[in-house]
Amino acid sequence: MSISDCYGKLSCLENNFCFGLQRKRIPEHKLLTISPYQKLITYHRIPWKFLLILLLVILITAQTIEYESLYSPYYSANEDLFAQIFLPGTKTYIETSNGLIQKYIYSVQELKDSIDNVVVNYYNFSRSSIGFYEFQYETDQTPTPPKFKVESYKNVKFDQPNPIDPSNYEIETITYDLTISKPLGPFSGDLDQSLDFMKKFKKGEITFYFKNLFPTEIPKCLLWKIVITYDYQIRGGSTRASILSDATDCQKVISSSSHYKSSYFLISLVLLISAIWLMGLSSHSLYNEYRLYKNTYQRVLGQKSLRLDSEHFASQRSFRMAFFNFWYLWNIPTCISVIIAELIYMFTHFSTAKINNLLFSITLGIAAFCCWFSLTGYFQWYQSFYSLINVISRALPKVIRFTLCALPIFLGYAYLGTIAFGSYVEYFSTIDQTCVTLFAVLNGDICRDTYDLIYRQNHGMAVLSRIYMYTFICLFIYAWVNVFITVGEEAYISIIKDPKPVNLKGKRQLKQYIKKSKDAPMRSDSILKSKETISRFFSREKSSFFWGDDQEKKTTSDVYLSQRYSRSYSVNNPSHLTPSANEITPLLKPPKGSAPIRTPLGPKKD
Repeated sequence: MSISDCYGKLSCLENNFCFGLQRKRIPEHKLLTISPYQKLITYHRIPWKFLLILLLVILITAQTIEYESLYSPYYSANEDLFAQIFLPGTKTYIETSNGLIQKYIYSVQELKDSIDNVVVNYYNFSRSSIGFYEFQYETDQTPTPPKFKVESYKNVKFDQPNPIDPSNYEIETITYDLTISKPLGPFSGDLDQSLDFMKKFKKGEITFYFKNLFPTEIPKCLLWKIVITYDYQIRGGSTRASILSDATDCQKVISSSSHYKSSYFLISLVLLISAIWLMGLSSHSLYNEYRLYKNTYQRVLGQKSLRLDSEHFASQRSFRMAFFNFWYLWNIPTCISVIIAELIYMFTHFSTAKINNLLFSITLGIAAFCCWFSLTGYFQWYQSFYSLINVISRALPKVIRFTLCALPIFLGYAYLGTIAFGSYVEYFSTIDQTCVTLFAVLNGDICRDTYDLIYRQNHGMAVLSRIYMYTFICLFIYAWVNVFITVGEEAYISIIKDPKPVNLKGKRQLKQYIKKSKDAPMRSDSILKSKETISRFFSREKSSFFWGDDQEKKTTSDVYLSQRYSRSYSVNNPSHLTPSANEITPLLKPPKGSAPIRTPLGPKKD
């Protein structure tokens, strides 16, 4: 079947869907501003992109709810189980600031007891746990022993001739198999021997695996990897013990034809096909908008009455961007995220591939976010529902400029806090922790707690902590945050005074150019010759995004240039030919006694 046949059948489908009404051709000058509703009612064309986005939102939401109700509680329950059995007494994610399930060990005997507890509970876990867990066996049908990977310094002793010799601090790595007969690895000796080894000990990781069946409509076999880390790199008389668990699908998955008839597989398949279809339609729409831009630009250059109308063509950037719909461009990464998430979902449930479930949860969350955010684009046709995006688009340039100005000051406070208070306050222990703490203070959270945490009885540190907090709050809450609020308020007030959507306002102005220039005579050679001249005229507005709106700051010489240029050609050049650079040059000469002006032809040559 050829492409034309497929398109003909699709057109017939649209005609039947639209109650037998004949599809109408949409005029060029209305392509930029027509809404999906007008497209359906006036021109009898089905808004496929809107329907596909709506379908993606519904199905991806159903899939997310299914994942949240089944898998999230299951993974959370297993993480709590492993923490309570193998590392009792740990703090939860909420109680720690670094996102780890952890506890601190302060003696060698406590460390040995912790390692022994891990090994004993590992070999008894399949018999003592109420869940269905199975060992990962070796070739001789014996459980694979936990692996204890130990990093230690080569030789650290005070009785050496040179105890701080760098050669004594070379790191060596040894892996031990922890069995019932030898459960402690390098700590198998008596207390004195263990204490001597502890002086050289840097870091140790105990790794072991369990298989577990998760019965759902499509039963899953999961391979859990549990890693218990004993970190003594910081020294200071305490070892941080943490546990991390992660699940991947077992390599052997029992598949049957019933799996491919399940609702999970059908939803995933429909999502995959819809995302591919939507990406094709969005790419085609972007291509059509690009063609419309090129055709209109050439027509404007070829028609003298539209060439340099400075009121509508204020800058090259706005002239180009008004032709393109941002939401069509946004649909492409949205579809890519959905395709990746569904491919991972299919490989996870319906193949023998081993895929990390964390990767699937991240891609599914990104896909759901992108799909829901895409719906915002269809509010642009209804002004009262699109106010948030209009406010953001108007305030964003000023917000970015002001943020770049304040960022060095914020980072200065972050580095000062880390160096000054990081040795005794966990909230300031790293640059990342300090930035998080300062951002929380900036938003009015934990202000009093931060004052108390960084205050020390040492007189110098007490004074520094007070000056640090007072100046930070004055600069960033009283000044920075209030400027942000003011910028947003000004943008919102401007939206109320001028309720037309920002993106549609420029598009509606361009309709006049598309409509007027449609029948303009074309001279390709003159168009090519004058493109560089016109581009230079508009190029002085390119930096308006970051450095302000040049249209509001237009100098007298700029106004003189545009007025004289357009007026001279409307009177003296009755033909429709685009002027060359040599023809424009005499018009750029300012009157006697006037200030020198910028020209689109470059600097004046002596």
